[in-house]
Amino acid sequence: MALVTDDAFYNRMVMKEMLKKFNVFAIEANNGQEAASVVEKSFSKESEYDISIILMDLNMPVMNGLESTIKIRQLEKDYDRKERIPIIAVTAHDSTKDRVGCLQAGMQEYQLKPVTSKQLEQLLKKYSINLLNNPTASA
Repeated sequence: MALVTDDAFYNRMVMKEMLKKFNVFAIEANNGQEAASVVEKSFSKESEYDISIILMDLNMPVMNGLESTIKIRQLEKDYDRKERIPIIAVTAHDSTKDRVGCLQAGMQEYQLKPVTSKQLEQLLKKYSINLLNNPTASA
């Protein structure tokens, strides 16, 4: 399951549709605070969510992507999680400062918008997100 975090409704819908092509179910958050809350809820034993990747916008109201990533990394420590959830920055900002900030906050990747299906497929494969043997996954 993927968590798509972006304050723009259209961006969330496009990303969810692309993920659907690869048989990856997605839930969404409107900002970084919502994303951190969803992740924390997913750590409970009763949770129906098993988040395997987070696609995170950087510039959002309430809590931005960097702050959210730092919060999520702290939650992983607080809940004694053995494996970190891959967090991928998905942003329109292409600067060295942004890239470095993402890595320092604890993100694994930095992907410029717009993300293509091929780029998304490569990210999913890199982080071993199950594509459920979808025959159209390479299309």
